[in-house]
Amino acid sequence: MSRAINYPYSLDPVGATEATEQANKIWLDRLLTLLSTNVGQRPMLTSYGTDLMRALFENENVLDTSIKQAVSTAVTVWLPEIKISSISTVLPEYGGQAQVTITVILPDSTIKTLDVSSAIFSSDGTVTAVR
Repeated sequence: MSRAINYPYSLDPVGATEATEQANKIWLDRLLTLLSTNVGQRPMLTSYGTDLMRALFENENVLDTSIKQAVSTAVTVWLPEIKISSISTVLPEYGGQAQVTITVILPDSTIKTLDVSSAIFSSDGTVTAVR
């Protein structure tokens, strides 16, 4: 049986690192780790991660395509056991928040949906929106 550290990293009431043995949680945690890591962020594995942050700052007319491409490329390369069923985006108009919903099929054929949001900062450095 596999055991993995929970994502996000946390401690239990006695101060030990929380972990899980639930296979679906492990796969979703791996996906969240991949999506929250920028390409080039890991010094010993510079190609690991997604270009999601770069995609979020693309021109308006290619933003949707860039986000979908960044997610699907990273999952195909780093988590080939997970199949993407769909990726949908709700793009910011003036609210400042992009919402990406990813539906995946896990190795045991379970279908899960994952929501990823971005926060956009205004020119004075304050957060316009965050989730």
